[in-house]
Amino acid sequence: MEKRRLAAVLLLGGLFVSCSARNAYVDVIQGNYYYGRGLYQSAVVAYLRALETGTHPEWVEYNLGNVYHSLGETDAAASMWEKASATGNDELRFHIAFNRGTLMYELGRYREAYEEFKFALQLRSASVEAKVNLELALRKMAGAAAPPSSGRD
Repeated sequence: MEKRRLAAVLLLGGLFVSCSARNAYVDVIQGNYYYGRGLYQSAVVAYLRALETGTHPEWVEYNLGNVYHSLGETDAAASMWEKASATGNDELRFHIAFNRGTLMYELGRYREAYEEFKFALQLRSASVEAKVNLELALRKMAGAAAPPSSGRD
């Protein structure tokens, strides 16, 4: 019986000691959960709580940018991605460039979309999605709205 009490005290003590460090990660996980289910307002709240901790702010800002983009808040999305882009993490920089390229394409700013996808490919040259989007932006820039030829000349 005494061993159980001791184990319970140690377990509870460990939870209280790690709460402050763990909250940022829990908030991000909650934000990801809400975002994945389309509960964007709840995701924003969870990410803002995570941002307050100062733990990996560039990733949280990236996630907030994604939520704002999904909400149609293009200026807020661009602002968050701009803040997050100060990171030295190339994986995150790839995702930011890809998402900014997508946003620019949606806004009809094809030259900027092209530049973002080009930068994304410099960071991850094997990305098929970035290559396809780069080509789409290039076609829009060139005014090539016509479908590709069938190969019959």
